[in-house]
Amino acid sequence: MLGGRGLTWPVEPSHRVGSFCLGMGVNEALSIVQKMGSLDRAEFSFDDQRPFDVDLTLRLPSWGLQLCFDSYQQDLRLISVRLQEDEVEQLEARALAPELIYSGQKFNSLGLRDIYQIFGPTWIGDFRVGDSPAYVLRYPGLAFEFPLPEDMVDALAAKEEHPMDIAGSPSLLWVFAAQASVQSPSSVVPELLEAVGVLPGVGVQLQGRKLRFGAMPQDVVSDFGPPQQVCIKDVDAFRIHSTRTPAKSPDVDYYYNYFYLGLDALFDGETHSLQKIVLHVNPPTHERFSRYTRCFFELLLDKKGEAEGASAGDVLLGEVCEESEPDDLESHPDTIEKETVDSTERPDAVRIDVRWQWADIEEALCRVGGLAKSKPLVMDQEGYTSFGSTYFYGFPGLVFEVMQNGYLASLTVFRVHSSKLPSIFQRR
Repeated sequence: MLGGRGLTWPVEPSHRVGSFCLGMGVNEALSIVQKMGSLDRAEFSFDDQRPFDVDLTLRLPSWGLQLCFDSYQQDLRLISVRLQEDEVEQLEARALAPELIYSGQKFNSLGLRDIYQIFGPTWIGDFRVGDSPAYVLRYPGLAFEFPLPEDMVDALAAKEEHPMDIAGSPSLLWVFAAQASVQSPSSVVPELLEAVGVLPGVGVQLQGRKLRFGAMPQDVVSDFGPPQQVCIKDVDAFRIHSTRTPAKSPDVDYYYNYFYLGLDALFDGETHSLQKIVLHVNPPTHERFSRYTRCFFELLLDKKGEAEGASAGDVLLGEVCEESEPDDLESHPDTIEKETVDSTERPDAVRIDVRWQWADIEEALCRVGGLAKSKPLVMDQEGYTSFGSTYFYGFPGLVFEVMQNGYLASLTVFRVHSSKLPSIFQRR
């Protein structure tokens, strides 16, 4: 149950509190909050300048709930519930906060001895001194904090026993992975999803399969299932920059949206062949934040390729969505199947992923591939987010969307003839 007056939240150590489960993505958690109704005081915080170093935090003060998500994987790793509020919030908290239950027993206002009886024996906890002296009772995947009188901390700690007779109920509850702790929460997800390999001019590789340009919709559905949404591409904001004359065709291009994979696939409305793939990074400052699961892409730059001096100006963003000539690699499927994005087998490659800043990506493209810098096209996000415009930098086969903070928002991979593809993007 979501929560609120008269409702209950089951507590399962190492697993969940109410509807919030460890390992769930930030998108899913935000969706649950939106369904809860009028939560005007909900707070979502992050560090725009250090997006991969500081956790994403979602707070619901009315219910004393705080959810902490890993900044890289964006999965829920720590749930905390404040069981005691200060005098200002106490009345509101009592009215709105749901009852916490474990194995059918409510324990919001129970003492340490009662909590011990409900959850059973455990190791001696930690006595904390300082501004807020407390005793932390620890179980695998669960912990409680009990306030202590400052003048009793040393004496109670010296007994090396649970301070069973202290007055009052716990002030905080935490749920985390069984093998982790409150101080160092870890993911309950067995391992990070395999990176999506970017193959410029060819497509992408994910889940052991290749999503290749020229593929038909039925081929994509066969490999990756039906899309969560089909979206008609009625407006192309970049087409004015194209050097080609727009084709006069009544057939419009359309996207297959795979939100859970973090990508969009664009099909030509006339030929119905795959032309473009958009990989979404899901940064909190972007207008599409919380719509797509983060796509953990990986782009390899082949150091063995000779610098060709191609520049971003060699490809216009207005041509990204237009049909290109078939890549001559398509006539040699055996060559394509030998491609790999495994950098462990390619020590000569530079590996770019979602954590790279644009300045470092651009430097690598210029240093390794001899590509020249160019001015970006600017996309105004006014009305969607207060974090300013995004910038699009185009290269043969790739377009990088960059946020104000210098980190990526998306990477677009599009069809291009192999003769236009820089050697650093070609697989040997």
